[in-house]
Amino acid sequence: MILLGHELARLGLTDEVQRLGLPVAVTAIGKGQLDEQAVDWIGTYLGPASGPGIREAVEESDCLLALGVVFSDTETAGFSAVLPESAMIVVRPENATVAGKPFGPVAAADALRALAQLFGTRTHSTTVTTRERAADTDKLTQDPLWTEVAAAIQPGDVVVVDQGTPSFGMLDHRLPSGVSYLAGTLWGSIGYSLPAALGAAVAAPDRRVLLLIGDGSLQLTAQELSTMARQHANITVVLVNNAGYTIERAINGPAAVYNDIAHWDHTALVRALCGPNVQVRPARTVGELRTALAAGNGLRVIEAYTDPLDVPSLLGRFVAAVGAAQH
Repeated sequence: MILLGHELARLGLTDEVQRLGLPVAVTAIGKGQLDEQAVDWIGTYLGPASGPGIREAVEESDCLLALGVVFSDTETAGFSAVLPESAMIVVRPENATVAGKPFGPVAAADALRALAQLFGTRTHSTTVTTRERAADTDKLTQDPLWTEVAAAIQPGDVVVVDQGTPSFGMLDHRLPSGVSYLAGTLWGSIGYSLPAALGAAVAAPDRRVLLLIGDGSLQLTAQELSTMARQHANITVVLVNNAGYTIERAINGPAAVYNDIAHWDHTALVRALCGPNVQVRPARTVGELRTALAAGNGLRVIEAYTDPLDVPSLLGRFVAAVGAAQH
């Protein structure tokens, strides 16, 4: 099977990866790098933090192709992953490793051609996973928040994800074909996503942009909301209001004062920056979120309220895996 990182997409080699026809798991940084509907998509691998069945599929593979993977702390849940080196073929942009033995220099494109000759090409089998959806009246929490957002994504959308609960919340969800997925997972620079979404909307005005961002990240680059309005950008902003840096609360302590932020009145902020035609719709229940997501196109802001200590299930497992690896 294949464990896919981000490097080969930058070289334009994802079609070659897909043509191998093998089951694919992606790393956190590799999310969105290929058409997840065009392969036998296993899910996101994060070592012990992986979802049910994903860790076993990767770590117990009798031949694991690690393609364009950077084995960083983010990719491996704090280096807690246990990968089968003796059964691994690692392909990087300019070199390769087979069962721990290095080869190079060898271009990734040449390595993929050799693998295609070795394995042949296969047709993939499509597995459709149906997620249980929460009731309209249920209080909005992190897991149903991202399930609803994922269900609202349409083929051709551009999804821009800030680091934090949005990035972890989206990792477990399979994307439709034709979706561009932009995330700052490698560097973890919060606030990046808002101007990135503006850039995407200007570059591709015929496509809808979904910006997924937390209230803490928004405070770094919020002024670009004004430029979005001036450009008449087709951007749906899902703003998670959880009163601060929730991901840091999970990692560095729930009561640490440096994870608190000043409270902003986002309705007043959007009115001041964007004018009266851009509305902020609050979502405190699953039903309110569904209604807001279906409301239409143009620049709009959905303020999704979740509790300060509520985190996506994957983030909870990630923090536990990192903590266990450090002790």
